[in-house]
Parts: sequence; structure tokens; C-alpha cells
Amino acid sequence: LKELNLSIFDTSKVTDMYCMVYKCSGLTALDLSGFNTAEVKNMSSMFRNCKSLEEIDLSAMDFKSLEEMDEMFYGCESLGKVVLPSQLPFIGSKAFYNCQELKEIIIPDSVKVFKAKAFVNTGLNSLKLTNDTIEIDDYCIGYNYDSESGYHRASDFVIYGNKNSSAIIYAQANDIEFSC
Repeated sequence: LKELNLSIFDTSKVTDMYCMVYKCSGLTALDLSGFNTAEVKNMSSMFRNCKSLEEIDLSAMDFKSLEEMDEMFYGCESLGKVVLPSQLPFIGSKAFYNCQELKEIIIPDSVKVFKAKAFVNTGLNSLKLTNDTIEIDDYCIGYNYDSESGYHRASDFVIYGNKNSSAIIYAQANDIEFSC
């Protein structure tokens, strides 16, 4: 399975999409246009270990009922670009963990919380956080993990944000470069 068009499914009453396309390791493309997610509360591990998925556009999806998105893209090793919806309230724990090719993601201003280890072992070398009221959990941004040394700062990582924001406080506390 390399491509999947989910736009034809009636998902208007679906509340749980946990592990929906889990381990579809050959999946490279996914059409989510017209995908109704207004009632979905759980998207945890929804795309977990879709190792060949290269890019995904979630901009048309409605996340107003979302409560869980932990490990949503965990292990999507080829995922290089993600377009998030403008009303996304948070980034779940380990949401992009081991997305080693992730180079491009725009965090919408609606995101207020970044849960633990959300961006560990990604290909990101920077992240722009424009929202001033952000809660950022431990080892969330600018970290890598390996079994020998555990969690350690990613080299040459930069957090961009506003002065006097939670982003600068997180960067300073974690000895990560910060720029306005």
C-alpha cells in the first residue's frame, strides 16, 4: 500500500482514530482533504511507524475536540514536511519522535502546550514559536536520544521566538540558542 485516499470515508461520527494507519510502512502519500475530524478526541499513534510517509497536510482537519495526539507521527522516518491546522491546541508527547527527516513544520499560534519529547530525534535544526503563552515540557525541543548517552541537546539547534516568552525561558534553561 503506497497511497491512500481517505477523503471518501464518512468520519463525521468517529471519535477515536488511535492507530488508524499504524505501521503502513509502504505508505508514501495520504489524501486527507474532506476528512471530517470534528468529533475526534484521540489521534494518538494515528500515523505511527508509517516509515515511508514523506509529507502530510493536516490544514483542512478540524482539531476542536482533540484531547490526545501522543506519538501521532512517532517513527515516521521519511516525514520531511508537516502542515498543521491553524486551530491545533497542543503538540502531544512524542508526537514527532524519530521523524529523522523532518525539516519543515510551522507551529500555528494556537498551540499553547508542547508535551514531553515531542520533537526528539527529528531533522529539525530550528523551531519558530511565536505564541507567548506556551508551556514546554522536558526534553521537548532541541533534543536527541540514544541508548548510550540518553537524552542530550541537539547540536546547533536554535529556537526562534519573542522576548520574555516561555520559548526563551525554555531555551535558557536547556542551554539552547535563542533568537528573536
